[in-house]
Amino acid sequence: MKLPEILYFVILFSVLSSCNANKTLSGIYTAKDCDQKYQTVSLITITAPGTIYNGRFVEVNGYYQWGTEESAISDYLVSQKLIWIEFTSGIADSLENKNKSPNENVFDKMSGRRIKIRGTVDTSDHEHLGQYAAAIKYICYLQVY
Repeated sequence: MKLPEILYFVILFSVLSSCNANKTLSGIYTAKDCDQKYQTVSLITITAPGTIYNGRFVEVNGYYQWGTEESAISDYLVSQKLIWIEFTSGIADSLENKNKSPNENVFDKMSGRRIKIRGTVDTSDHEHLGQYAAAIKYICYLQVY
C-alpha cells in the first residue's frame, strides 16, 4: 500500500469516527415528571414586551450555547439575544449517563447543536450579570438534533 492510500484511509476513518461521535449525542432525554401540557412558542415571543408566557410551560427550538457562566438557547448559532436555560437533574443525569466518556463534558459537546426543550419561562430572571433576556427553568424534556 502506498503512502497516499494510507493517508486516504486514515483521513476517511477520522471523518467517519467524528461523524459517529456527534450522532451519539442526538436523541430525546426526558425526566419522569414531564407530563404537563405545553405550548410551542418562538424564542422571540418569550422576550417580547408584555409577554404572556411568564410562568408558563413551553416548548422552544434553538441553538444551545454552553461555556463559563453560560447555559443558553438562541434563535441563531451566533446571537446576542440569549435565554438562560436550567436543566432538571433528571435531564442532566440522563444526558451524562448516556453520553459520558472519560474527560468529556457533554454540555460542551452539545454546544452549537440545535435542540428542542420544554420548561417554565421566568421573564424576571436574567441570570449571570443580568445578561440574559429571560430564563427557561425546570427543563424536563430535551431533544438534541
